[in-house]
Amino acid sequence: MEQILRYYLAAVFLLGIGGGLAWMVSGEPLATAVQVTISVFVISCPCALGVALPLADELASGRMRALGVFIRKPAFWSRVRQIKTLFFDKTGTLTMDLPELVQADHLDALDDPSTTFLALLCSHSRHPLSRSVMRSLGLRGQRLLTQAGTNDPLVVHELPGLGTHLTTAKGNRWSLGKCGWDGASSATAQATGAGCELRCDGRLVSRFQFREALRPEAAETLRQLRNHDPHILSGDHNERVNEIAKLLGIQSDHVHAGLSPDDKADLVRQIDPDHSLFLGDGANDSLAFDAATITGAVAGRGLLEAKADFYFLSSGLHFIPAMFKLAKCHASAVRTVFAFSLCYNLIAIGVCLAGLMNPLLAAILMPLSSLVSLSLVGLKIPANSRSNELIAKKD
Repeated sequence: MEQILRYYLAAVFLLGIGGGLAWMVSGEPLATAVQVTISVFVISCPCALGVALPLADELASGRMRALGVFIRKPAFWSRVRQIKTLFFDKTGTLTMDLPELVQADHLDALDDPSTTFLALLCSHSRHPLSRSVMRSLGLRGQRLLTQAGTNDPLVVHELPGLGTHLTTAKGNRWSLGKCGWDGASSATAQATGAGCELRCDGRLVSRFQFREALRPEAAETLRQLRNHDPHILSGDHNERVNEIAKLLGIQSDHVHAGLSPDDKADLVRQIDPDHSLFLGDGANDSLAFDAATITGAVAGRGLLEAKADFYFLSSGLHFIPAMFKLAKCHASAVRTVFAFSLCYNLIAIGVCLAGLMNPLLAAILMPLSSLVSLSLVGLKIPANSRSNELIAKKD
C-alpha cells in the first residue's frame, strides 16, 4: 500500500508540474499555469485510497471480531487468499478445550503423596489433558497444592510433546505424560496408547483415559473446507486420532499421529510451507507455527496468542469458512476502489490539464470522491447486523 501511494504521489507531482510548465510554454499567463498545477494537486489527493483501503481491513476484521476472532498481524487478508492447505492440531483445537476424564475413581485410589505430585505436575501444564485431570481433582487437589506450597518448592519441567516431570528432595522422579514415556528421556517417543500416565521413577502409578468431544459443527465446517486440503497433525495415539478423523471426514493419508513438535513443523514444510494455515493451542505447536504461512491460536492458553496471526474465542470452527469468504469480499472491495480511483483520477486530471478545472471545484470534488470510495467499501463489506448473512451467501 505504501509503495503504491509513493508511486501515485510521484506521478501526480510530475503531472501537475509538467502540466503547469506546458501551459507556460504555450504562452499562457503564469496564473493559468498555477491554476492547472494546483487543480491537479488538489483533485488527485490520495485520500480515497489512503482511507478506503484501511477501512476495508477494519470492516473485515470487525466482522471476524463479531465471530470471536481477533486479528493481530498486518496484510492479513491478502495472505488469507493465498491459503491452499489447512493444518489442525487435534486436542483442544478440533476437540473441545477440556476432554472428560473417564474412570475418575482412579484418582480416588491414589494416596495423598501421589495425588500431591499429580496436582503439582498438572498445575504447571496448560495441556488440555492436564487441565482436565486438575479439574477432576477438585477441592482435594487444591488442598494438597496449598499444603505442598508450605514446603520447599519443587521445580516442574515441561517437555513439549512428552509431558511434565519433577524430582523430589529424595531423588524420586515423578512424571505425567504420554503413554509409554518413562518421564526421564527427552527423545521423541511414540505413544503406546491413548490418554496419559502418572509414573514414579519410570514405574506406572496410574493411567488416565479421556472422552473427547468435537467442537460444535466441526464436521460440517471441515466438509466446507475440503477444497483447502485439511490435515490433522497430532501427538496423540494413532487410534484416537484416526477415530476423530473419521468423524470429521478427513481422508486417512491426511491424518498424522504420534508426532513430536519437530515432526509437525517438518510436515508443514514438506506438504505446503508457502500457502498453509495452522491452527493449534499449545506449546507442542510452536515450531509448526514458525513453519506455516498463517497461524491461528485458541485464546486463553497464554502460549501461542503472542505469535499467532489471529486467535479465536469461538467454541466452534465455523469462522474459518467465513474468513475465506470475507477475504474474497475484501479483495473485491480493494479491486473496486482501485478501479474507481483510477477512472476518477484519469478523468479528473485530464480535465485539469485541459484547463477546465479551478482549485475551488477541485476542492469540492476531491472529498466527494473519497465518500464514493468509502461507500463502495461499505457495499462490499457491510458493517451492519446483516453482514454475516450476506457473507454466507457469497461463495
